[in-house]
Amino acid sequence: MGLLDELRRVIANAEVSLVGGREERELAERALAADDFFRARSAAHRLLDRAPSSPIGLALLADACEGAHLDAELEEALTALSRVAGGSPGVWLRLGRVRQRVGAEAREIREAFVRALAGEDAGDEGARRASREARLELADLELRASAPARAEGWLAPLVDDPSSEVLRRRLACAVQRRARADVERLAARFSPEVSDAEGQRLAGEAALALGDRSNAVRSLARAAMLADGRALEALREAIARGPGLDEGALRMAETVAAELHLEAAPVW
Repeated sequence: MGLLDELRRVIANAEVSLVGGREERELAERALAADDFFRARSAAHRLLDRAPSSPIGLALLADACEGAHLDAELEEALTALSRVAGGSPGVWLRLGRVRQRVGAEAREIREAFVRALAGEDAGDEGARRASREARLELADLELRASAPARAEGWLAPLVDDPSSEVLRRRLACAVQRRARADVERLAARFSPEVSDAEGQRLAGEAALALGDRSNAVRSLARAAMLADGRALEALREAIARGPGLDEGALRMAETVAAELHLEAAPVW
């Protein structure tokens, strides 16, 4: 923690003590530790009644609302907190994520994630981690908008990051760009869990891009059975390309058709 952050924390603690809010703060903290989120929320509100715009009160309220899945109130708390703790990448990251969940405008979502990037050069490990997560979220925004080049731009500073999270997004970019050589190179390192619906869909899309229809059908069938909303359309495409599937792939496609009651659909 830097000196400025430490000074802010001391000042915020003093503010709470001066208005007689120490008891409410301690009650909220104990309630959060016990996962009693609604009791923590009530205590945070009482603290904020005494000290409106208190960073500690808003942070406690945000934690309570997140635990209780009160996304609309969480967005309000984080928006207010960003005004008094605007330099915190973690606040902006959480705000961007909750704005996604409540269906905020794309501009507002993007702004929050971009503001979280301010922590990349910070000495605090938590700030750097939040900034990295923001880059992944920004890449996802671009991929959903079918803008792989922009997604790769957000991922570019993570060139030395070997994690599966970055690999997954790089592969998705290559699939969207229809860059066969990149798909082949990245897919060779991509091995999602069987229960990973999104990963299985991406593996299937990659196999389809490489002309490996049987393995594409296997992965896409797993993703469809795991209720990935986009897998079924890709599976239809893989099957509709004509004969040539091996027996195992055909059986998996038939299982999906039976489980999802699609036997009468023309593609099957």
